[in-house]
Amino acid sequence: MTGSAMADGFDQEYDSTQGVWRISYRASGNMAAPEEGEFLASVSSGLVDDKITARGDYRPSLVYNDDKAGVSVLSRLVQELDRLQDGDEFWFVVAFVKQSGLALLIQELDKLERRGVTGRVLTGTYLTFSEPMAFHTLMRYPNIETRIYNADFSGLHAKSYFFRHEGITDVLMGSSNLTQSALKGNKEWNLAVSSLQNGSLVRDASEAYERLWSAPETCALTDEFLESYTTEYERNKSRQVVPIEALATDATIEPNKMQEAALSKLAECRAAGEPRALVISATGTGKTYLAALDVRQTSPRPQRVLFVVHRERIAAAALKSFQKVLGDRYTYGLYGGGHADTDASCLFCTVQTLSRPENLAQFSPDAFDYIIIDEVHRAGASSYQRIVDHFTPSFLLGMSATPERNDEFDIYKMFNHVVAYEIRLQGALENHLVVPFHYFGVAEEDKPHSGTFEDAEIDRLAARVIDQSEKYGYSGPRVKGLVFCSGQREALGLADAMGRLGYRAVALVGTSSDDAREEAMCRLEQDDPEGALDYIVTVDVFNEGVDIPTVNQVIMVRPTDSAIIFVQQLGRGLRINPEKEYVNVIDFVGNYSNNYNIPVALNGDRSYQKETLRHLMASDGSFIPGPTTIQFDEISRERVLSSINKANFSRIRFIGEAYHHLRQRLGRIPSLEDFRQFGEASPELIFQCKGLGCYHVFLSKYEDEYHVTFDDAQVSFLRFVSTQLAEGKRSVELLLVRLLLEGDTTMEAFRQQVQASDVLQGVHQSDAQVSHDLDSALRVLDLSFFDKTMQRQFHSLCRLSEGGAIRRSGELSHALRDDEFVRQMREVVEYGLRTNRLSYGRPSGSSRLCIGQRYSRGDACRLLDWEKDEHGTVNGYSFKTDDWLVFVTYQKAGEISDSIRYEDRFVSPSTFVWFSQHNRGLGSKDARKLRTFDPSRQRIHLFVKKNDSEGPDHYYLGTMSFDPEDITEEMATDAKGGLAPILRVPFTLDQEVAPEIYRYLTS
Repeated sequence: MTGSAMADGFDQEYDSTQGVWRISYRASGNMAAPEEGEFLASVSSGLVDDKITARGDYRPSLVYNDDKAGVSVLSRLVQELDRLQDGDEFWFVVAFVKQSGLALLIQELDKLERRGVTGRVLTGTYLTFSEPMAFHTLMRYPNIETRIYNADFSGLHAKSYFFRHEGITDVLMGSSNLTQSALKGNKEWNLAVSSLQNGSLVRDASEAYERLWSAPETCALTDEFLESYTTEYERNKSRQVVPIEALATDATIEPNKMQEAALSKLAECRAAGEPRALVISATGTGKTYLAALDVRQTSPRPQRVLFVVHRERIAAAALKSFQKVLGDRYTYGLYGGGHADTDASCLFCTVQTLSRPENLAQFSPDAFDYIIIDEVHRAGASSYQRIVDHFTPSFLLGMSATPERNDEFDIYKMFNHVVAYEIRLQGALENHLVVPFHYFGVAEEDKPHSGTFEDAEIDRLAARVIDQSEKYGYSGPRVKGLVFCSGQREALGLADAMGRLGYRAVALVGTSSDDAREEAMCRLEQDDPEGALDYIVTVDVFNEGVDIPTVNQVIMVRPTDSAIIFVQQLGRGLRINPEKEYVNVIDFVGNYSNNYNIPVALNGDRSYQKETLRHLMASDGSFIPGPTTIQFDEISRERVLSSINKANFSRIRFIGEAYHHLRQRLGRIPSLEDFRQFGEASPELIFQCKGLGCYHVFLSKYEDEYHVTFDDAQVSFLRFVSTQLAEGKRSVELLLVRLLLEGDTTMEAFRQQVQASDVLQGVHQSDAQVSHDLDSALRVLDLSFFDKTMQRQFHSLCRLSEGGAIRRSGELSHALRDDEFVRQMREVVEYGLRTNRLSYGRPSGSSRLCIGQRYSRGDACRLLDWEKDEHGTVNGYSFKTDDWLVFVTYQKAGEISDSIRYEDRFVSPSTFVWFSQHNRGLGSKDARKLRTFDPSRQRIHLFVKKNDSEGPDHYYLGTMSFDPEDITEEMATDAKGGLAPILRVPFTLDQEVAPEIYRYLTS
């Protein structure tokens, strides 16, 4: 190490072994040494040299929105607000505040009110851009004082957020107002800085804030001000709105981005001679217009077109859409509902009417050149099949947002497994084809049990629904909401109870007539408040095939039994409409075992990897494109996480359903890579399933068309590679298996393959590390790494001979005489290598461990090149080799003994306080080991999981350092109820914990 003195009592020292600068403080006078030292290190790291070790939460940084990287201004604001405690305060100054932005902070503001944190919000009236609804929301919080800068001659343009702790102020200064687009969507830049109380930057900013707060042009937010401002806001807003009838009606309809891509693919299908094709397109993305645009582009032009739907209202709307696109090229008519325009060249009808035998008989089989079936996932019904079987069009187009079905009908087979185009919810959001949504998971309370709908219970439920509706608000001139219930009695009772609370609501259930449905939808959409509805309360009636573009609030008062139905119901509010910027989704989350369907639906990831679902829960939707956000209150978050952790996604029934969906789509037995490509359940669920262990065994049991047989040794090899290696946590074993599939090999050939793979992934490992990895991989494949139980369960794949030759075992050589076995082994190997590239391609330091990924104790032993799998001996920590392991369960189970309830905790994303086992004082072996730690050759690795329900895997959070002088001895309760010494060690992480993981672990 090389060192030098710095001014004012600070030293800097360069640690050449770790490649970092370390800052230390020489205490003098009455300065607060640790605080001052941490701040100097943080400022130096952010502004001088990023190699300086420092607390990440004090380091100056840029805060911006990037859903690809999973970062947003919103997540930083939430992180800062989360840290405030009783006695702390926050100050906001923003030019504009809209309900779309404020709603995203409501759950945090609720917590701050409960914790006794006070706040001040300063905003303005410039251009009447701020929304009265947002002012109403702010006035609901007694702990928040809001003032309005209301100058006629100048506008307030400042955007800063202050978070004031005792002696410390964190500030976010930049471009972000309190709007949904600014907090998560726009290309915003903000500088985050921290300061002690004597820092000039924050002091100057605070003084500027105080001057604005007390300026003569600034007034308090009161009922009187709000009434006056609302009048002005409505007057200015009416001037900006362009009436729909003023828009040009003769403009040519051009395809949007999704439609352009889909049209190209549909043309390719026809050019290839395909008579049928399926389009999978999220609700609200313009499927009807797409169909009309494809008719327009088809050559030769279809003479007659048939559009089949399941509701008369949709048929009439589709007719108008086709008229806009095709103009006078066609004549247009309806068939059904009192209409019989059979001579129209573009005919729109309901399936119920057309499927009647006497009606079908009016049309010859070749009456239509182009037929479109909307909501085609319904086509398994006999009524649809009669229509499809009757006609022989030149081209048949099926359209659906959710083609997955749980019955035996194969929609994909009906279309010859030709999917011309697919865009799901995530793609629709990314391409701005639907409005963004804000999902709020709130704890379900006072929910009546099935069959016990007493008036008092229903009244409590209605009061909570209305309370949450008013809290989170809506976009538009008035609320236009859909409420989904779990039963008919509940829907009827809830609608009545909402009426008693002053809201206009009506229930629609399965027995409601078409006229009643039509009337309710018209009343919900109408602008005239006289006779209008605020809410339609329903039971699955509006899951699909309903177009109410102005819906601005969707409330779910039922368990999420199906991710498909969740997306269908969410889709009712996603259609773009001039009246709204977004739709709010309020989901009452009960304590249900299938709550895991919520993140599955929101994320659109059907691989059912638990880590993916946890990641969504921790990130609050930062990875979802655009301004869309996902938030849960504390209780609902824990309920969903508990459901994820307890779910057994490896059960046969679950895997079988996922396999069935993919099998239908492809029309053949899927490959392992097909599961990844099409987003179905991960093959790793098959590998982990008890009684399976590999894809071959699954297919042998559950695929009628699979007739491959292998002997016991071959099955053993497939199970070994599938269960032990295919997760892809390290590539070296897989690379060696790949070589062995070709024949015996050598250590040198093995080395070249590993080094070539590292270069390909941009990984730079030292020759010594590669050698250790090669030796470790050999121990894994010859099974000497494992215990006796594993050695009895599997067959060795290879052995190392003299001269560096790596020879296949006799059993493997015999097994490889079967070409199909070789193909399947290669398929598993390549699947694992691709997983490694996608998920584990950026290891930290010289190990193969990747920060942020999850590993078991056995994984750590293997990836750190231990001689043996000693995971059973790693009870919390191990100092056996130069790679020290620290495994922590952050939240201890309530029933565990006080003697092992260690209070390990994060102080910040870069500081972790760890406690040893009991009876380890400063004179213990562990203490001596810690004091002799040599960072030039030794590393301390931290692995943390939230609780035991997550299973054996822990997040790898990287390496840590510590100052031996900071080790202290404390007393803690031992197994006998007495006191015993325990070591306390404050560690500094070499890389701070990612925000979403930190929040997940510590919440």
